[in-house]
Amino acid sequence: MSAPAVGKRQDRSGPGTSRLLAVHLRIADVLLRLVQLHALWLGWTLRGGLVLGVFPATAAVAAIARRDALGRTAEGSWGELRRDFARHWRGQFRHANALGWILAAAGALILIEERVMRAAGDGAIGVFVAGVLWMLGAGVAALGVLVWPLAAHFDARPLAVIRGAVVLLLGRPLAALAPLGAAAALAAAYYLVPGLIPAFGVAGPLWLVTAVLLRGGALPAAPAAAPEPR
Repeated sequence: MSAPAVGKRQDRSGPGTSRLLAVHLRIADVLLRLVQLHALWLGWTLRGGLVLGVFPATAAVAAIARRDALGRTAEGSWGELRRDFARHWRGQFRHANALGWILAAAGALILIEERVMRAAGDGAIGVFVAGVLWMLGAGVAALGVLVWPLAAHFDARPLAVIRGAVVLLLGRPLAALAPLGAAAALAAAYYLVPGLIPAFGVAGPLWLVTAVLLRGGALPAAPAAAPEPR
């Protein structure tokens, strides 16, 4: 009587063990993907001389993260992933640089104004303006996180992408806070474990934000037109 019972317990544990193994393998695949994307981001950022390479490399990471989040991951070698990354980098070169430098200029302007107000004194008006500038700076930082998944998902001009990110941030704050919170949590993990930075870098938060936006329904699963590498 005991042998069949043992057999039944083993049968029940089989699928659970398989699912656990599948979860572990999936996590390992994701971590490897992030390491590969971060390595490509570094390489192609340097290829563009930092100034012209960082934003197209970020756009390429977002494009591949979007494909992964939609379940369209291309199975292949490191060489195939590298060629795919290169196509996105070249195809989004102008668009990504325009988008990135618009936001960078806005952030720099806010930072300069904040320092000017700090040097001018700490009166009531100065404190109020400084608070407004801090809020604007936080908004620009949030836009800097959201624009890349949107740029990868929609075929739109830089200003239209920024406007879409503003609409998402103000019109659907709960949907925007989920990916921003995920990025903040990962940033905290980077702070607590600095060794994660050279392993996952920009690819980690960008991949996570893209996945949360798409799987959470903040972005449509199948847009009318999404940018493809040229």
